[in-house]
Amino acid sequence: MKLFSWSFPHRSSSQQVGFKHPITRLAFLLLGLCSFGFLIVPWVNAKPENAPPHALATNIVISEFRTRGPNGGNDEFIEIFNPTQATIDISGWYILRSNSLGVINTTFQFPASTLLQPGQYYLVSHNSYTQTIPDGTYNVGIADDGGIAITLPDMNTIIDQVGMSAGSAYGEGMRLSPLTGTQNRSYVRNPNGTDGICHDNNANATDFVLLLPSDPQNSSTPFAPCPLPTETPTVTATPTITETPTITLTPTITTTATITLTRTASSTATVTTTASSTRTPTRTRTPTTTITLTPPGFMRIIINEVAWGGTQADDTLAQWIELYNPGAALDLTGYYLRIPGKGDILLTGLLPAGGYYLIERNQTDTNVPANLVVAFPFLDPSGDTLLLYSPASTLVDSANADGGPWPAGSRFYQYRSMERSVPYQADTDSTWVSFDGTPTALDRIGNPINGSPGNANSPGATSTPTYTPSPTLTTTVTPTRTITPTPGASMLIIINEIAWAGTAANANHEWIELYNPGTTPVNLAGWRLVATDNSITVNLSGTIAAGGYFLLERSTDDTVSSIPADQIYSGALSNDGRALQLLSASNQVVDTANSNGGPWPAGNASPSYCSMERRANGGITMPDSDFSWISNTGVLKNGKDAAGNDICGTPKNINWAFYVTPTPTSPRTSTPVPGSRRTSTPTPNRATPEPIVINEFLPHPRADYNGDGVIDSGDEFIEIINLGSVPVTLNNYRLDDRQGDSSPYTITDIVLQPGMRMAFFTSKTGLLLSNGGDSVRLFKPNGQVADAFTYNVLKELDRSWCRFPDGRFIPVGQSNWTFGCKPSPDAMNELASTEQIGLEERPLICRSPRLPFGLYLAECEPLGLWNWNTDQLALPLVPPWIEVDGILFLFE
Repeated sequence: MKLFSWSFPHRSSSQQVGFKHPITRLAFLLLGLCSFGFLIVPWVNAKPENAPPHALATNIVISEFRTRGPNGGNDEFIEIFNPTQATIDISGWYILRSNSLGVINTTFQFPASTLLQPGQYYLVSHNSYTQTIPDGTYNVGIADDGGIAITLPDMNTIIDQVGMSAGSAYGEGMRLSPLTGTQNRSYVRNPNGTDGICHDNNANATDFVLLLPSDPQNSSTPFAPCPLPTETPTVTATPTITETPTITLTPTITTTATITLTRTASSTATVTTTASSTRTPTRTRTPTTTITLTPPGFMRIIINEVAWGGTQADDTLAQWIELYNPGAALDLTGYYLRIPGKGDILLTGLLPAGGYYLIERNQTDTNVPANLVVAFPFLDPSGDTLLLYSPASTLVDSANADGGPWPAGSRFYQYRSMERSVPYQADTDSTWVSFDGTPTALDRIGNPINGSPGNANSPGATSTPTYTPSPTLTTTVTPTRTITPTPGASMLIIINEIAWAGTAANANHEWIELYNPGTTPVNLAGWRLVATDNSITVNLSGTIAAGGYFLLERSTDDTVSSIPADQIYSGALSNDGRALQLLSASNQVVDTANSNGGPWPAGNASPSYCSMERRANGGITMPDSDFSWISNTGVLKNGKDAAGNDICGTPKNINWAFYVTPTPTSPRTSTPVPGSRRTSTPTPNRATPEPIVINEFLPHPRADYNGDGVIDSGDEFIEIINLGSVPVTLNNYRLDDRQGDSSPYTITDIVLQPGMRMAFFTSKTGLLLSNGGDSVRLFKPNGQVADAFTYNVLKELDRSWCRFPDGRFIPVGQSNWTFGCKPSPDAMNELASTEQIGLEERPLICRSPRLPFGLYLAECEPLGLWNWNTDQLALPLVPPWIEVDGILFLFE
């Protein structure tokens, strides 16, 4: 929030005071004027004496420190931060320490050529400290009741300082209390809402708060640049004074003066100064001064409405968000909405003056046409935060910034949206109300929506006076992103992967993959995929499932020989590049690929023939631009070509690019809340809503999958995968089956790289999965469920449940779980080979003439599963397993 100070100039000497009645007693009149004049001048010209504003720091600050920690008195660190807009050379600067008696010693000197960029941290620590890797170390501890200072090389010019006792030589204002004990806590610069780390009030008790656990950052942490300083507006006033005195001679004189701040209906802040001098009987003067201010520009675009509860038809699967533009028309290209820890929603298109911008997960979620349809990360019904950023990564607005429970709105059963109240103020709990109007919109199955998507908020969200923005309000931004999506492309269905060079078997065997990121199937009847030069026109047909893929193969289904095509097309893609458009049945552009018509931005021809894959940003597919495509490298592949070679691509499977973090164009493109207390990974390239999920599990094995030489229940396994874009350390995650069955298994000290899988076998976990149905659950360290799946009676043995396509996470309420997968611990999921016998799918082993009849009943007949004894019960005089055609079968 911007802070303003008001000043009131003296009234002009040319302004005269008129009286309705003649004054006969001049002496008392002069006395009254003098008394009133001495009183009103100081009040009119004085600035209100409020608490000092949060001043943006102008030099390096101490941003976090501690003098002891879990390992005792020397487990300490000092973190500094550059909150300015300029690079600062701290070469030769010192960190000095003081004890409680004021004795000063040197702790650390910054080495030569040490430059601190805007928003960059630097961490120094004692040798005993073992957490975040420091940039420098020292070996003499800092007294718990001492003080710390940063100085220039002269060791006298103090840049910043903090103290923990009155006797310390260093400190600003009231000192902090010394740290005690061995907790992992520190003093951190007070967040002060959204921009505290950038502020320095030169008062330790105000600038710092305790942080548990501590969160030190080093120079490798993504930069967190502070907002540009803003000038305090100059305010002028032309008071209009009207006086209606009534004077009766009485020697008692009392004087009052008041200042009130109101907001007028013309979107202007109004300061009214009222002063009165009263003699008994009464004489009243009521001069008023009105000051108009241009409204602050921090809410150029407003997060206006959030339906975090979704709709009656689809619950939270149909969440939607609405923006509002109170000013002049604005191109939203480069703007983005961030859901911290989950991902970004990249905006595009023109938002007209006074217009609304509706974001839906699926176009059918409401009957109101959406401006943007994108499968954004689900909002947590218990509370989440929305942050709106400009192309320059400047915070524009927020919703529920404190991250607590949603301040308004509801889920079951009324599904009321959370609306912004007007006049629009900075985001606090009090600025949000629940929809309280007459529904006009409908959900997918025709239920009234208790919200106003794409329209003005309900009357219950409006207070008077209303906010009408000044037409002169402008915002100048410098875009730092290179994303240039086609205006109007809804991305309801995505052009996801293109093998424009063909395959190693045949350069003419081109293929194209579409992807449905939504939560409902889409009928492609009437849709077209076209090249803008008319070299290709594909009239699409069929349905693409929610979260599903649609494979187009050129000329023949042998193009991808191992995967049936959803449609065969004709026409060639030039290796020189073509612009593709996906058009809906109403001829609207849904998505594009290589829209500029230049050379293909990714993929390659001979000898690798690797496909061009669409990138994802935080689990959300990026709008089409050269930057949003990447070549498959062969790390993640799927399918065979006509000659049986592995295809360098992922037809009908999750893209390899899904696991790749887009490389920023500058080392300073990290975009935390301007000036906020940072997280260790503030880049916009976040993982899916739950980056660690269950990917496969096997309840009834028939092979030695854990490699211990024995086929038994120990070969059962649960596999998890990291779907995120950064490594994740698994400490105190827990695996469990149905509640009340096996004891949970705690995972410790495991690092999962992006895209990495890891199988946990029953021989290690002790988790026995029942053949008669069970649950598989993964818990976060805080006890919340990260992922879970419940299955019924098994239909076949030695078949796993797996996510197919491999690794694709679809949130609760949907499923891409498939039974009948080939067990593949620590490897990519694939369906098992089966044969069709009547209406049943059975393992190929059922063809073997050497298969014993009893084993045939157990393996090839659905009811045969229960012909065997229960788990781990030995059969007398019978070996625990037999081998048929190289396949091992365990008697259970």
